Amino acid sequence: MNIRNSKQIILLCLFYLFVFNTNVLTQSGWYPLNSGTSAVLKAVHFLNSNTGYMAGDGIILKTFNGGANWLLVSNYLGGKNIYFVNQFTGYVCDGSIHKTTDGGVTWQNFNLTLLNSVYFVNENTGYVAGKNSQILKTTNGGLNWEEQFVSLFLNEFNSIKFINPNTGFIAGGRMQPPYYGVIYKTTNGGATWLLDFSQAPDISFTGISFPTLTTGYAVGRYEYGSSGVIYKTTNGGESWIQQGIVNKDLFSVYFSSVFTGYAVGEEGTILKTTNGSLIWNSQISNNSNDIYSVYFIRDDLGYTAGARGSVQKLSLIHI
Repeated sequence: MNIRNSKQIILLCLFYLFVFNTNVLTQSGWYPLNSGTSAVLKAVHFLNSNTGYMAGDGIILKTFNGGANWLLVSNYLGGKNIYFVNQFTGYVCDGSIHKTTDGGVTWQNFNLTLLNSVYFVNENTGYVAGKNSQILKTTNGGLNWEEQFVSLFLNEFNSIKFINPNTGFIAGGRMQPPYYGVIYKTTNGGATWLLDFSQAPDISFTGISFPTLTTGYAVGRYEYGSSGVIYKTTNGGESWIQQGIVNKDLFSVYFSSVFTGYAVGEEGTILKTTNGSLIWNSQISNNSNDIYSVYFIRDDLGYTAGARGSVQKLSLIHI
């Protein structure tokens, strides 16, 4: 073989190697991560593309490298919801609310009860919500909690989100028949909560997401049977329109932009829309475990957490 032919063969091999690697680097889709646990994971929250937390049944996990490795923060404390305001200060909800100021090394218990969800608008001001129509607000980082009031008793609130320091929404359902979904709204930092929506018979809302002040989405499940629903508002909650029914319960929703969003639920269900909920397409999930939480850092980077320690990551660049 002469030198010229040898060079041609080497260049050809390098070309195919480059093409192959390019295809690998640009793979997109959900792929599984090793959480290191078989516990049920109910909430996932990220501060940035590297640092994130998960909470579940008696467990809290933390990653510093985008989910490649998960460190055990607690094997006695867990929760249904977790929220960090910065790299050191965070809250986990397990009925009560616990706070850390050292990145999860130690936790302070505020000795509250029957709470499901927590959300902070800044380091000092936050809200929690749960059963028996409970809504509590703190303005000093949890040292004191002030009770908020709504028009109906015996709601169970499952999700609380704020768009800005004044405007927020709470989603849930009635705790006794007749069952129906409820959404409350405040525009004055919780001084008053008005019933925003209650025309969803037999439904309990489980998640809510507002990518803008006017456009929001809520997901839920029927009290009877196994099926889920998606609702949308385009006028800041003045009216909600049902987008459809799916054959699996839905537990969480997250919109990374006004048009692009994800809903997750029963038996590995992952749904995606790129046109503001006109069409939802099923995503390929890497397991059939229930998925309880979805969180996105940006349009092309997100995570899910679910039963049996299942964690999935979506990245448009999967190495």
